Order: sequence, then C-alpha cells, then structure tokens
Amino acid sequence: MQGVEEEEEETIGERSDSKVNMTEIWRLQKPELPMLLLGFLLGMHAGAVLSIFPMLLGQALQYYFDDNSSKMKREVGSLSLALVGLGFGSIISMTGQQGFCGWAGTKLTERVRGLLFRSILGQEPGWFDLDENSMGALVMRLSVDCISFRSILGDRYSVLLMGFSSAVVGLAVSFSFNWRLTLVAIAVTPFTLGASYLSLLVNVGPKLDNAAYARASNVAAGAVAAVRTVASLSSQERMVGAFDRALAEPRRKSVRRSQVMGVLLGLSQGAMYGAYTLTLWFGAYLMDRGLSSFGDVFKIFLILVLSSFSVGQLAGLAPDTSNTAGSIAAVLTIIHRRPLIDGGRRKGRKVDGSKALDIEFRSVFFAYPSRPDAAVLNGLSLKVKGGSTVALVGGSGSGKSTVVWLVQRFYDADSGRVLVGGVDVRELDLKWLRRQCALVGQEPALFAGSIRENIAFGDPNASWAEVEAAAKDAYIHKFISGLPQGYETQVRGSIRFY
Repeated sequence: MQGVEEEEEETIGERSDSKVNMTEIWRLQKPELPMLLLGFLLGMHAGAVLSIFPMLLGQALQYYFDDNSSKMKREVGSLSLALVGLGFGSIISMTGQQGFCGWAGTKLTERVRGLLFRSILGQEPGWFDLDENSMGALVMRLSVDCISFRSILGDRYSVLLMGFSSAVVGLAVSFSFNWRLTLVAIAVTPFTLGASYLSLLVNVGPKLDNAAYARASNVAAGAVAAVRTVASLSSQERMVGAFDRALAEPRRKSVRRSQVMGVLLGLSQGAMYGAYTLTLWFGAYLMDRGLSSFGDVFKIFLILVLSSFSVGQLAGLAPDTSNTAGSIAAVLTIIHRRPLIDGGRRKGRKVDGSKALDIEFRSVFFAYPSRPDAAVLNGLSLKVKGGSTVALVGGSGSGKSTVVWLVQRFYDADSGRVLVGGVDVRELDLKWLRRQCALVGQEPALFAGSIRENIAFGDPNASWAEVEAAAKDAYIHKFISGLPQGYETQVRGSIRFY
C-alpha cells in the first residue's frame, strides 16, 4: 500500500495551475487505461451503428416498391434479421461503453478523493481559518467536485468518439452511394447538427439555471433554520422581501436566456428544414439527369437526417468541461499544496523528555492568517519553568489559546521564537512535540465511533485498562459505565459531553 501511495503522489507532481492539465489526469487514470480504451472502442462501434441503421432502413423501404411480392418478402426478411443483429450489437457496445468508461471514471474519482482527503488532513491548522477552506467548502470539494473527474475523460471522450465514428461511417456509406449528393449533404450538415444540439439545450436548460438560485436558497435556509428568531422579531415580511430580491436577478437572466434561445431555436429549425429541402431537391435533380437512383437518394437522406440528429444529441450530452474545469483545478490545487508547517514529514530534533521541559516565548508577534491586520500577540515574552503550573487569564481574544497553539505549532510566530526545552519548536520533530502536549479544547466534539475509540484516538493501541484509567482521571468512568452499552456506546460528531 505504501508503494501505491508513493506512486500516486509522484503521479500528481508538484504543479498547481489554474487550468486543467489533461496530461496529469491521464496519468491519474493510468491503471484503468485498458478498460477505458476498450470502452472507447465499443463507443465507436455504437456510433457506427447509428449510421448503418438508417442505411439498412432506407434499403428496406426501397424493397417495398418491388412489384415481386415474393422477392420483397425474402429481401425484407433478410434485412430484418440484419437489423436484429445490429440491434443486439448496439446493446452490447452501448452497455460495454457505459460500463467500462463508467467503471474507469469511478476509480479515478475514488483515487482523486483519497489524494485530496490525505492532502487536506496534512495542511497546517491556519489554512483552515481561511473562508475558502471552511468545512462546507472542503466537504463540497470531496463530495461534489471530485465527481467532475469522472466526466472529464470517460464520459466526455466516449461520447465524442461515438459521434465522430457515426459521422465518419455515415460519410463513407453516403460517398459509396453518390458523392455529389453527399457533398451537398455535408454542406448543410452544420445546420442539422446545430438544430439538434439547440433542441437538447432547450430541454436541459432549466437545470443550468439552478446555480443562479443559490443565493435565494441560502436566504430561505437561513430563515427556516432561525424561524424562532424570525418570529420573535416579527421579521417574516422582511425575510420574504429578501427572498424576492434574491430571486430578481436569476429571474431576469432566465427571461433573457429564454428569449435568446427561442430566437436561436426558431432560426436553427428553419435552417434544418431548409437543409432537408435542399438535399431532396438536389437528389431529384440528379435523378432527372440519370446520375442517381431513388434508393440512393432516400438512403443518403435518411443517413443525413438520423445521423445528424444523433450526433447533435450526443454533442449536447457530452459533459461541458468548461463548467467542471474550475472544480477540477481547485481540487488539484489542494492536492499539490505543500503545508507551510510540515505535517510530520520532516524528521526534526527530539529533546530529553525524561525531565520537565521549560517553555519560553521570546518577543513573539503573531496574527492569524485570516485576520493578518489584527495582531493577537505583540512582542510577548514569557518563560514557564518545567514542572510548574501556570494559568493564563484574560478576556476573550486576548491570546490565551493562541499561546497554547503556538507551543503545539499549530501556527508559527510571525516574528520572535517559541522554545520548548531550550529548542525552537520549528526545529523539533512535529509528531514528537505534539505527543508531549495534552490539550482539551473549548467545546470538544466527538468523532463518529464508540466512546472507547474516542478515548483511545491518540493511541489506537491503548489497552482497556489504559482507556478506563483515562476515563477515571477525567471523572467520566461512572457515567460511561451507566450507559446501556458502556464504552461501546456509539456516538457521532454532533454529540458533546459538557
């Protein structure tokens, strides 16, 4: 497992760009490349079927004009069997394409999510003070943004290759029937493709407007969560007004978008029917000159109509990477980030812990990264003798907790030095330093798991006797023993005992 993790970390590299590095994503997907390529091949086969089907359908319709009913039945029967075989082939190829590409995308998402979580846990505590690194934002990165990696390769390229294969096969078949009519069909194809694509956008367009209503959703969620406060202040109308104002901007955008899409869709539909008309007219012209047969014209027309429609639909279904690029870049930026305070990766010094260690602050200046202009410590100088008991007393925000956090090196001083045992904490082994400290923070929360697991969190190898001894020292053993499941009682992060 260690070798795998090291290989993945090397794969990531050390770059942090605002744009998506496709080479990097391909390297992340490397273990599943055989399955991904197989999915691409099956997708291309499925795309070819999209163009072969209208050819066979046109051939079948041509047989219906045969005056010899026996011959017509025989030929239509044979062609029907070919269509059945084509259908089974399409089922296999589409299922394989979705299965293999989906599996590869899921594995990529799982791998990126693991790398992201490892990187988040390795960041210095000060990094989490920034608004962009809040709990909600990081949970969104892990749960939602990582899913964008699935669509960037497997879903996207399989659909695009399917459309490309359909277009190439359709052109090849059409050229084999009549190259003149095919050239005209190629000239009008952009209109038919555009019409199909815009039709799909009109259907899925409302889904794209969801993000515009985020502000209104936040207003509503806040009002419902604090409904007692709203009621006690008789502020219902004010909250309704705020909700309406939040909806005003997305409402204007939605109306404007609907008008533009309506005009574009109308123009594209007109262009599409004009393209069909031109193709049929030119086909009739070729038939009149003896340069083509009715069957060839009809087959090329069906290939144009059905293939263009299918390719346009596929183009609309292909994931829009412009919407996911920001999410992918943000995830990779966190993965690349090197913590300002080494998370136990660098081996530092260790001092003799058999005797009590002095703690000393020498002219320490410090401000939190989230509030760089608000100094918390201004030249603090303090020395605590080892073995002594010292209480820091002061008002809220005076720096009491800050002193403890600087000793544990959750943060580094902006200037000055913090020493433990006469050694600057920046030179000490970080894991060793923090194991010498015992801290109970304000309003401590429990991790999801049993009470025993929470007590032993700092030492997973702790024995039952050590767990009970710690509970007795904290005067909570009697309370835990009185619970139905005792130390095996399951708790979750929202539970607090105080």
